[in-house]
Amino acid sequence: MRGHVIAVAAASVLFLVAAKGAHAQPLPDEGLQTIIDSSVRGGVPGVALCVETWDGKVWSGAAGTTAVDNPQPVTPDMPFRLFGLSKLAIAALALTLVDDAELALDDSIGQWIDLALIQNLPHAHEITIRDLIAQTSGIRDYLDEEFVFMTRAEPGRKWRPEELVARAAEGEPFSAPDPEVSYDSHTNYVLLGLAIERAGNAPLAQQLEERIFKPLGMTSTHSWESMAEPSPVHGHVPQFMVRIDVSDIDLSMAWGGGGLLSTAEDVAKMTRGIFEGNLLSGNSRALMTENFRPLDDEEAEYGYGTIRFLSYEPSPIGYSGEGIGFGAVTAWWPETGLIVVVLTNLQAEAHLGILEGVANAVASHRSP
Repeated sequence: MRGHVIAVAAASVLFLVAAKGAHAQPLPDEGLQTIIDSSVRGGVPGVALCVETWDGKVWSGAAGTTAVDNPQPVTPDMPFRLFGLSKLAIAALALTLVDDAELALDDSIGQWIDLALIQNLPHAHEITIRDLIAQTSGIRDYLDEEFVFMTRAEPGRKWRPEELVARAAEGEPFSAPDPEVSYDSHTNYVLLGLAIERAGNAPLAQQLEERIFKPLGMTSTHSWESMAEPSPVHGHVPQFMVRIDVSDIDLSMAWGGGGLLSTAEDVAKMTRGIFEGNLLSGNSRALMTENFRPLDDEEAEYGYGTIRFLSYEPSPIGYSGEGIGFGAVTAWWPETGLIVVVLTNLQAEAHLGILEGVANAVASHRSP
């Protein structure tokens, strides 16, 4: 699970679209559809793609089926599980509380989380809210292979965040808290979610709806709690040359570390709203877009709930998440305002390959 931020092969994408304020280039509609159709022929059950330019031109499309054993076509309005990409929303939510002085980056987590819950976490007294957002706490990831096996054995089990934190305390941490190095751990964002609940005096899912989804017009985004009916999009894990349907696993197993479902268009709205809108103060927006440090991956750097993909020049900022049965990525190029969102219902790195293909297609599609 920890390899979900591996970047794609190097791509030279110097000017993906015209610079902001200039005449925008048209999007290669037919070429974009060809890319996602090709990924389906390559084994991905279903894909949703949204490409948006700085001046509001949007291309949304889908390919494939909702499940390997179901001929129902995927459509752009169907929500996919986001898993790790959910951290972008959770980080932004935490920073809205910081902006409102209801939470402080350098608060100890013991100020906001029950001490009985964290007493067995190594170095808990040293960890701050900043460490959780920036993933510099060194806390072990509860979502390891053993936990995945448990969720496969009990797919309908409802997990409480306290149970997830307790699992993280059972093993050795990655390291002591280190402000210079990030380790991707879902536990950080489960703890952050608990702190958000205490600081905002409301459930995490409710605060996401009120502070993130509604202000950004994300009408097709849901949490592990708010999805009234299961999404028609099923997740799949590749195993011994077949793709196993794992959509019956309850999303509470990810909670604040990855428990959101959304459409590609809504993720694009969230990306634009966080990085370019008025959702955050200038200081908080700068934290998410300008402050990065090494991650446990040579081709990516981690920020405050964000990832900078070093395989591109210039490097986009966003997030890549791979979870049980799904893959998702959003990428925003600050120089041009281009946003690309790819969602797949296969736990593999296909979403990153599609991102590369789309970036190159947009770069090569120039007006005479």
